[in-house]
Amino acid sequence: MSHALLLRLFLSPSFFSVHVALQYLRIYADNIGVTYYLTRRLRELDTRELREVWGFIW
Repeated sequence: MSHALLLRLFLSPSFFSVHVALQYLRIYADNIGVTYYLTRRLRELDTRELREVWGFIW
């Protein structure tokens, strides 16, 4: 999948979630651009939403 299509998916409010971000981080772990973008998006999320997924975030 091209990176432009990935970006369109990630910008879709009905598509992007913590679970989707983590899945794509696993798939594109070797791509610095995708990894950078997803980690920046995860920083914008409420920590309560992240806590539901990871459990250990204070």
